[in-house]
Amino acid sequence: MKKLVKRFLTAVLILNFCLTFNVSALSGLELKVENEFISFAENSEKVAEIFKSDAKEITEYCKTEGIEYLAVNEKNTKQIRITSKQNEFTSSVINISGLSNDKISALLPELLGDSNIKGEIIEKNGQKFIRTDMMSTDSGGKYRITEYITVADKESIVLSFYTAENENDSYIEACFKSFSADGFKNTKIEEKLSVWQYALPIIIAVFVAVILVIGITVIIDLKRKDNQQEETENE
Repeated sequence: MKKLVKRFLTAVLILNFCLTFNVSALSGLELKVENEFISFAENSEKVAEIFKSDAKEITEYCKTEGIEYLAVNEKNTKQIRITSKQNEFTSSVINISGLSNDKISALLPELLGDSNIKGEIIEKNGQKFIRTDMMSTDSGGKYRITEYITVADKESIVLSFYTAENENDSYIEACFKSFSADGFKNTKIEEKLSVWQYALPIIIAVFVAVILVIGITVIIDLKRKDNQQEETENE
């Protein structure tokens, strides 16, 4: 458990925007991981066994630290987790994608909690993230910490990867590509919605026009039948 706690504490320090955080639940979370990973939500006992800990203890720790997702491989050489928290800073920013890259760069020391940590600003479907990479060491040896940090829907959301020094880290990029949550800016969806905003009124107008034509045709046919009936009765 010491190994896990140390890794968690390292990430918590990186995310230390303010002295106090309010934990909040992340909604609409989506993440696709490779088959080698076992998620705590699906098999808590197995994950606890890998961590040599207790499932209840891990559950409480995740609740306290705002950990929404936790997964690990059999050898405990790769870990994935997602953290979601809220404070005054995130509430004021709302969504970091609304800030310019220059503004985000100026805020990096505050966002990362350490001016020595360097972050790269990247964008995925319109949502901006700060990617950080660093090496660390604990009783289990050296490992790499890769973080994707963003602010969306007034929450700080962090996707974290812990990879042992000699392990393949190609899973990180594939996993990040599938990462999404409610509140993320998504230009692909917005483009589709924009098309519908223009197309829907046209579709409705055509539908109404068809209904009117059908209605007028029915009325004309009824009147024609009435006139034919009157002519027949008069004869």
